[in-house]
Amino acid sequence: MTTKNSNIIKQVISSRRTIHVYDKKPVEESYILEAIEAANYAPCHRRTYPWRFINIKSKTRGAMVKILLDKKLKSNKLNIQKRDHLEEKYKNPSHWIIATQLLSNSEIERKEDYAACCCAIQNFMLVLAARQIGTKWSTGEATTNNKIYNLLKIKNTNEIIIGLISVGYSKEKPPDIQRPEINNIYREI
Repeated sequence: MTTKNSNIIKQVISSRRTIHVYDKKPVEESYILEAIEAANYAPCHRRTYPWRFINIKSKTRGAMVKILLDKKLKSNKLNIQKRDHLEEKYKNPSHWIIATQLLSNSEIERKEDYAACCCAIQNFMLVLAARQIGTKWSTGEATTNNKIYNLLKIKNTNEIIIGLISVGYSKEKPPDIQRPEINNIYREI
């Protein structure tokens, strides 16, 4: 690999940011497929390839949004005004991609498989970042709600949701982030 290529890769990695506010401009399906292809090249022990990705289309997204909002309303964490704002926020990203992990019977393999899935998701997000397309990897309610598992026809005894990835063009410039100095995260012994 040339120094030029190495610098391009480092630039993409260092410029990728979590995006919270999306423009309504749609992302081309070919870019999503390109990112899925890159995800499939993630490092993976024992060639288990435990990652799976689901492209959530409009009708299914609407049903997911209803599940997520209903849960917040029932817990009294949301009034109608906040509900409308959150619903709009959920609808703005061009795509929602659900990342799942197939479950091994071995606890050690599950940990290794989760690490491989994380690498796959990072590859996915980096390819999109190279095209100035933003992403946000969310966990929480979208990954644990049984109604969402039922909606997506996922049996949580065989497969678990590990992330909801929002994909779209950023509406605003993401903030710069101050990273730790290298000598704070690296040492030689």
